[in-house]
Order: sequence, then C-alpha cells, then structure tokens
Amino acid sequence: VAINDSAEILVSAPFQGVDELSAVGVVLRFNASGELLHRQFSPVLESGALFGISLAMRGGETVIGASGLDRDSQPNSGVGYYFADPLAPAQTLELPTTALAAMGRSAALAPGRSDILVGAPGLFRANPQEGGIFSIAAPLPIGTLFRDGFEASGR
Repeated sequence: VAINDSAEILVSAPFQGVDELSAVGVVLRFNASGELLHRQFSPVLESGALFGISLAMRGGETVIGASGLDRDSQPNSGVGYYFADPLAPAQTLELPTTALAAMGRSAALAPGRSDILVGAPGLFRANPQEGGIFSIAAPLPIGTLFRDGFEASGR
C-alpha cells in the first residue's frame, strides 16, 4: 500500500492475474473516497513476476517493483517500473547484472528530489549490491547501494 499527498491510495495484488491462468500482478489506484481510478497491469505478462510486490508514490508518479521477473533467462532477477503518471508508459529500472537479485523488492520516491531508490536484496555476497539509485530523466542507474555505503556509477 502507498498513499500520496492527495490521499490517493495504491493497493497491489502481486498474485492476481489478467485471467485464471496467469498471475502477473495488478496495482489499483483509488481516490480518498475509495473510488477506483485506475488499474495497472504489469508491462510484461510473466506469471510469477510479482508485479506490485513494492510500491512508492509521489503525486501522480509511481514506482512498482516486480522482483520475480526473469531477465535474460535469469530467474527472479527482477525490475522496478517507473510511471510518470498513471497513464504514462513504464520506464524499466534495472541493474546491469541479471543475477538472482530480486530487484524491485523495495522502492522509494523521496519528496522534493528526482531520485528513485529500488532495492535488490537478493544479490550474493560476492556481488554485494543492495539496490540502485536511478534518475527519472533516464532509466539508468546513477549509483549503487551497498551494505556499507554508496558508489556512483559515473553516468
């Protein structure tokens, strides 16, 4: 669940499908009165992607995690999706590695900043990245979060 300053509410159902055969996830946006405003399905219709496992909202912007999504044949590498507004196409936020990362397990949009934080808690100790910091201007990581600090990627 996420709430913005206009009292709009996001509720996710990561195991809900578009039909009885696929559990791709759905995120519902309600106004303060509980009226359904928008229904957002995963941009990638992959069963088990866990679209909506994490949510962040700032005004009309949203970040939705899909930590179970398989990238490049790597299971559960995960992604985050950034939507500038409910009807905008998704920008995919992903780390350069496709390791078993569970990218998108957590997400945050800080007030008054343009950065997006997306967690990736599943990366192994040999590659101890915990997540990425992304710019809204381009869906590329501008830095990497580690257990003991931050490292800029030079982009």
